[in-house]
Amino acid sequence: MLVSCMSRVYLAVFVTAVLGYSNIALASSKPEISGFARAIVGVADHDDVDAIDYDKTPSLKPHSLIGVQADWQITQHWSATAQMLGRADRDLKSGIEWLYAQYAADHGVNYKVGRLRSPFFMYSNVLNVGYSYHWIQAPSEVYSPVLFDHFDGGEASYTYFGEDFSATVSGFLGQFDGDVEYLGEQYTTDVNTFSGLVFEVSFDKLKLQSSINRGNIFVKNPMLSQLSDVAEQAGLSEVAQALSIDGEVTYFQVGFSYETFDYFIKGEWVDFHHDFSLLAETRANYISVGYQLDNLLFHLTAAKRDDALKPMNDFIPPIDALSPLAGLYHQLSNVRAHSDQDSYIFGVRWDVGDNIALKAEVNHTIFDQDDLDPALSTQPEDTTLVLLGAEWVF
Repeated sequence: MLVSCMSRVYLAVFVTAVLGYSNIALASSKPEISGFARAIVGVADHDDVDAIDYDKTPSLKPHSLIGVQADWQITQHWSATAQMLGRADRDLKSGIEWLYAQYAADHGVNYKVGRLRSPFFMYSNVLNVGYSYHWIQAPSEVYSPVLFDHFDGGEASYTYFGEDFSATVSGFLGQFDGDVEYLGEQYTTDVNTFSGLVFEVSFDKLKLQSSINRGNIFVKNPMLSQLSDVAEQAGLSEVAQALSIDGEVTYFQVGFSYETFDYFIKGEWVDFHHDFSLLAETRANYISVGYQLDNLLFHLTAAKRDDALKPMNDFIPPIDALSPLAGLYHQLSNVRAHSDQDSYIFGVRWDVGDNIALKAEVNHTIFDQDDLDPALSTQPEDTTLVLLGAEWVF
C-alpha cells in the first residue's frame, strides 16, 4: 500500500514537473524525437520447446518491434523522457516503456521519477534497441523473460569523474504491477517494495557492473489460490505455503565488458534466489567474444543456466476428501519447470550504414535431461535456432 501510494506521488511529481515548466520548455526548446526498429525472423528445428521463442514455422514474433522516444530539456536542470513501444507480437504488451522526469543537480547527482527500466542486466536500458549490441537475441539463460523490464518509482544516482576512470552508484525504489511471461504463459504479478543498488566503474576500455535487487512478489493464479485455501482449511499450512508464490525475491548480478576497436570480450553472472517451491532458483552466466573486420563483426557466445528446485515432500493424509488436493499437489511437484541448459551462439553483424545493421545468428542449445521425467517431458536433447534481423535507429 505504501509503495502504491508512493507511485501515485511519483506520477504527480512527474506531471507537475512537466506541466510546471511547460511554458519555459515551449519557449526555449522543442522535444528531440528519436526512434528504433527491429525486424527479426526466426525458425527452429523443433516445435513447442519451452526455452525457445520460435518453432519450425518462420515468424517475426516476438522480437520485432518499433519504438519512438521524446526527450525534452525543460530547464538547465530539469528534463523529461517518454518512450512508446509497439510490438509485432500481440501477446506481448505494447505501450509506455519509459516515462520519467529527471533532475540533474550539481556535482554528479541525478534524480529520476516515473516509469523506469529495471536494472537487472548490463544491457537493461537498451535491450529493445538491438542496434546497440551485437546479438539478435541476448542469451536467454541470463536475460530471462520472467523478469519484468520496467517499474514505477524513483532513482537517485551519484557519478564521480576521476582522471582515469568514472564511477556511479545508483539506488532505486518502486513497484511493478502487470503481466510477466513464463514459459510462454502470461501471469499477473505484483511486486511491492522493489529496491536495489547498482554499482558501475568505467575505465578506458573496461567497464564493470554489479547490482543487487530485492522485491516482495505475489503471482496471481486462481487455481493455485484455490488449492492453497483448501490446504490451509485442512490445517496443512506447509502445503498451502508451497502452493503460493508470495514472498521476497533477491537478484544478484555481476558483469564486465572489455572493448577495443578490433575486438571485445564481455560476460555476466546472475543469481536468482527465493523461498518458493513452485519456481526454480537460477544461476546463469555467459561469456561473449567478438572480432571486428571492417564493417563486419563476428561473435561467439557460450551461456550456461543451472536451475534448482526445492523439494515438495509435504505429507497429505490419505483421506478421501483430500484426494483431489493430493493428486494435483503431486502433479504440480512433478511438472515444475526448470531448465538446465547450455547454449552456443555464433553470429555476424554487418553495419551497412551509420544507422542500419543487418545480423545473422545461429543458436544451438543443449538441455540437461537428467532431472526430467521422460513420461512428462517433451523437451528434446538439443535444438537449433536460426535468426535473421535488420536493426535501425533514427
